[in-house]
Amino acid sequence: EGAMVNISLAVDLMKRSLPGIGADSAEGRKVLAAMKSLMSVVGERKDSAEELKQSEILQMLQSLPQAGGQSPEGKAMAAAAVLSPSCK
Repeated sequence: EGAMVNISLAVDLMKRSLPGIGADSAEGRKVLAAMKSLMSVVGERKDSAEELKQSEILQMLQSLPQAGGQSPEGKAMAAAAVLSPSCK
């Protein structure tokens, strides 16, 4: 399921990039062909991939330091910086 979410995210990124490339350009036509190919892989799982994508985005947001979800390593480094005397 996670792999399908990644493929769905890739298609979304390509879709967002297409206006900048131009759908009528040679590169744009290749992007459209790649999107069509990837969508055939995701196929019927698109709805479940969308649900998983939303939960993955929430999980990523919660792991950001400003969201209070800092990793244990980040917390340890922050604590060490507070505890260690400043070197001048």
